[in-house]
Amino acid sequence: MGRFFKYFWLVFIAYFIFVHPVIIYRATSTPQDFRTVDGRMALVYLGISLLLWGLIFGVALYQIYKYSFGALIQMRRLAQSGTPLKAKILRVDHLRTRKQMEQKEVLLEMPNLQGTTIRHRMPVNDSRPYEHRFEAGKQITVLVDPSFQKYPYLIPEGATGKVNYSLYLAWLAALAAIAGAYTYFYQAESQGYGWRFMKPWHPLIISAIALLFFGLILYFIFGRLLGGRNLGGKRLARIKFDGIQTMARMTNIGQTGTYVNEQPQVKFDLEFTDNTGHTRNVSLKKIVSLLQMPNVQQPEVAIFYLPADPRVVRFAADINDN
Repeated sequence: MGRFFKYFWLVFIAYFIFVHPVIIYRATSTPQDFRTVDGRMALVYLGISLLLWGLIFGVALYQIYKYSFGALIQMRRLAQSGTPLKAKILRVDHLRTRKQMEQKEVLLEMPNLQGTTIRHRMPVNDSRPYEHRFEAGKQITVLVDPSFQKYPYLIPEGATGKVNYSLYLAWLAALAAIAGAYTYFYQAESQGYGWRFMKPWHPLIISAIALLFFGLILYFIFGRLLGGRNLGGKRLARIKFDGIQTMARMTNIGQTGTYVNEQPQVKFDLEFTDNTGHTRNVSLKKIVSLLQMPNVQQPEVAIFYLPADPRVVRFAADINDN
C-alpha cells in the first residue's frame, strides 16, 4: 500500500507539472498574427525557458554524480583514511535478496567521535551472506569521515560500491523528452515565424517553473523543517557522530505559526552547560504531532550539541535511531 501511494503522488505531481500546463495553454490559446509579435521578446522567453531547463538538468546531473561516481570516490577515500569506530549490531532487518545479494538494514550501537554512545541505522548490501557478518550481537567496524564534507559520511569497513548507470540513462531519456517537446512545439506553432509563439505562460516555461517549485518545496520541508533527517543531510550526520549529549532545561515553548501536514512547528528555548562550563541559551524548532503536544512540556530534555559550535543542537530522541 505504501508503494501504491508513492507512485500515486509521483503521477499526481507529474500531471500538474507537465500535462496540466499543456491543457490550460491549449484551452486558452487563440489564433495570432505572428507578423505583429516582437521577435526579440520571444527570444527572451525562449532564453528563459532554456535557462530554467538547463538549471534543472544541471542540478539533476550533479545529484546523480554525487550519489554515483562521487560516492564511489568517497568510499575509496574512507577505506584509506576514515576514522574507525567499533559498533555492535543490535538488530538486523532483511529487506530483500537481489542477484545473490541480500539487502539489509542494521541497527548499530557505537561511541561517536566524542565518545557519546549513539544508535544508528545503516543499510548494507551483503554480497557474502554465507559468512554471517551481519548478525545481531556481532561487532563491525564503521569508517567515518570526520569532516562530513562529502557523501557518504560513513561506511562499513570493507564496503565496496558500483555505479548505477540506469540513473544516467534516465537523465538522458528526460533530456531527450524535453528536446522533443521543444521540437514538437516549434513544428506545431511556429508557422514559419521562428520562436515568436513563445509566451511567458507557454508550457515550456510553466512546466520548468512548476518542477523547480515542487523541488524547492520538498527541499524546504524535508531539508529544513525536518532538519534534513529524511535526506540524510551532513548537518544531521555531523551532530550525530561529532556531538556531545547532555541535559538541557526548557525555558520556553511556543508555536511558530507554521504547519506541515496540519502539524504545528514548535519553538523550544533551551539552556544547557557545554563541555567548557559555559551556559548556553539556544532555540530549536521542530514539527510536533498534535498527539504529542501534551508530552512536550517537561523541565529537562536530552540534547546533542556540537562542541565546535554549541549553537547547533538537536534533540537526542531525533538523533538516536531505534
